[in-house]
This record gives sequence, C-alpha cells and structure tokens, in this order.
Amino acid sequence: MGRSRVVTPDRKRLYLVDVYKRAHEDLLKQTKFPDTSLPRKATPAEIAASLADIAQAEADGEWIEVKKRLNAGEQDQIFIDMVKNGETVAGEKPTLDLRKVTTSEVMQYLLNWSLIDLDGRPLEVSVESLNSCDAETKAEVRAAVQYHVETIEAERAARKNNLAGGPLSPATSDLPSESTGDLVGSAN
Repeated sequence: MGRSRVVTPDRKRLYLVDVYKRAHEDLLKQTKFPDTSLPRKATPAEIAASLADIAQAEADGEWIEVKKRLNAGEQDQIFIDMVKNGETVAGEKPTLDLRKVTTSEVMQYLLNWSLIDLDGRPLEVSVESLNSCDAETKAEVRAAVQYHVETIEAERAARKNNLAGGPLSPATSDLPSESTGDLVGSAN
C-alpha cells in the first residue's frame, strides 16, 4: 500500500522575533553592497539598531500560527487570488491584482495570531485586519510566512534529492507483463 497523499491540517507557531534574528544574521554575513561587488561591512550603528529590533520583538512576544503545508486547492487559490477579478483569458497573460500579491499566500497559510486591536482584544485573522496593521507588522507576518514556505521547499528538495535518507523508488516496476511474463521496465 502506498503513502497517503492527503495533506494533514498540522499547525506550526512562528515567532515574529525570528524575522529580526534572521535579518540580523544576514546583516552580519553581508560582505558587499547588494547588486554590486563593492565591499561592505555592517556598521556598529546598523548592528545596534538590529539588536534593538530583536529586543523589542522579544518583548512583544508576538507569534502567528500557520498551516505546515497547503493542500493542492489552497496552493491553487494563492494564484487565483492574485489574478485581477480571478479571471484569465486563454492565450493571454493574466493581469495581477498588485494589492493581493502580498497577501494571498499569507492568508492561505495564516490560521491565528497574537495580534490585538486598539482595545486589547484579539484581532480577527483576515485580510482586512492584516491591512489595518502598520506596514512593519504586515511585513513581519509576510516575512515569517515566506521563511516558513522557503523552509518547506528546501525540505522537499532535500527529500527529492535523496539527502534526507533512504533510497529512491525506481521509476518503473519489475512486475511481470500479463501477455509475455517478461519483466516490465527491467534492464535484464
């Protein structure tokens, strides 16, 4: 019997402070200006500001809960949501709704969060709520989801490349052919 290919509705909690920790690591690793070959090293002021961002995010303690994986329908919905009016015309490139490009993937993954409204009550998880946040918060949520997606894709690629262990299954089966009794797909 084969493996189940149905995506389980598992959840994962992501802490927004990790967005700042990754940005800090990137800052320290930076050796040249982006898109140039000019040497560059983080300044003490940049490092201090980055550490202050981490401290503030740790004090906030905010998190988001996301789906570990999307099923095929949810994955398709990301692209449907990005297309203006959800419609495409055969033979033509779809027109993207730029307002939705930054939120469609986030909203497919996002299940819950610790964000609160002006009265201190939990903020409903919705596009409207995400858009009512300041730009920095929206960017934090998006970065956390994007890093989660990149991690999933890297794990999938590792499995495909057989880096995660175990031999790969053969592309063909060595089952006897009904008509001749010969082995199908066999090099023998």
